[in-house]
Amino acid sequence: MYIIDTHVHVWARAEVPQPWIDPDTMAAIDRDFSPTNYTEALEESGHAERVRGTVLVQTVHSTEETEYLLSVAAGSTRIRGVVGWVDLLDPEVDAEVARLRALAGGSKLVGIRHQIQEEEGDGLLAHPRADQAFDALERAGLAFDLVIRADQIEAAARVAAAHPRVTFVLDHLGKPPLATKNQLLLDEWAGNLRRFASSPNTFAKLSGLSVEANWSTWEAMDMAFPVATAVDSFGAERLMFGSDWPVLRLAGDFRRWLATVEALTGHLVENQRNDIWCGSAQRAYQLDMTDCEEGQGHAGV
Repeated sequence: MYIIDTHVHVWARAEVPQPWIDPDTMAAIDRDFSPTNYTEALEESGHAERVRGTVLVQTVHSTEETEYLLSVAAGSTRIRGVVGWVDLLDPEVDAEVARLRALAGGSKLVGIRHQIQEEEGDGLLAHPRADQAFDALERAGLAFDLVIRADQIEAAARVAAAHPRVTFVLDHLGKPPLATKNQLLLDEWAGNLRRFASSPNTFAKLSGLSVEANWSTWEAMDMAFPVATAVDSFGAERLMFGSDWPVLRLAGDFRRWLATVEALTGHLVENQRNDIWCGSAQRAYQLDMTDCEEGQGHAGV
């Protein structure tokens, strides 16, 4: 089956600084990463032919980064979409989105992400002008990627229900507290995830879970509960694969994460697996491609 990798990062720090990278604890990603480096990682994994599309995702609150990602996407046939950043509370946000769409690669702008995980409380989700932000996304026809902590999922569920014409994509399953190995906390996360998934305009990514676990000792079965909960809550038709490359290098590599998702979803029927690997991404981000249909039944999963 063909794959759309819905969560890939690239950065060139001379152009767009990445101050969140700690050189001591994140030495594995303390350098620049380009689409060429991603292709090398795919070739090393043995899955380069299967990955027919990628979605680049922002890392910092910077329109300069969004411009950079669009410029990278403009020169690539593999990059099918960009989830960038704009100030959604800016009264001129509509004009800013139009400006970005007019740039080279601008047609590949498919979503916006905001680093809510870094904010106190529920952050943007509870801002007095939050409705303004999500109304702007609705006008633009853009998805909203949620990068949030587990304690913020309940607020995300309320916002998604209140804005049914906006597609909300939950990155990394809302970061279940895997490293704690505390089932009570995981059960609380699961309950909030189900509430979020109860709105039909929500999707989620099977991504980033290894970074939420113990980086050096995690095993595939550590992810069994959150993945099973996600499948039960969203159905395969609203779940999608994401590598979170190169951040996943902190806790493994592309081959290992792909094999983990394969192992934990291998019991599903072919159409369901195709949704997770390809079809759900196509729908969530309105990607114009036929690879998902063409890839059904091919070697792979």
